[in-house]
Amino acid sequence: MAHEGRTGRIPRPTLLAAIVGKAVATTLSGPARHYRDLALLCALVVDPFELVDQMTRKDRQRLRLASRLLDNAHPAWLLLPAAIRSRGRITYGVLHG
Repeated sequence: MAHEGRTGRIPRPTLLAAIVGKAVATTLSGPARHYRDLALLCALVVDPFELVDQMTRKDRQRLRLASRLLDNAHPAWLLLPAAIRSRGRITYGVLHG
């Protein structure tokens, strides 16, 4: 990034790291927004099996903290556009194991 003649880097997590982080965040108070974010992040994944290959045992444990998303009627899914909702559900299911 460049601003006023200065350049720098802005670190950001990989998609997998963001998904795992949001799953952990669902254990905090006010988890609804984290479930919404997690559902959206899952819907962005093109190939969930590629992410599975990158997951550690700890990642899988952390992802399972958000097991409520296994329920297709969870409110977080209903907020996603129908066009991407099923992809998100499939991704979460594959990553959850």
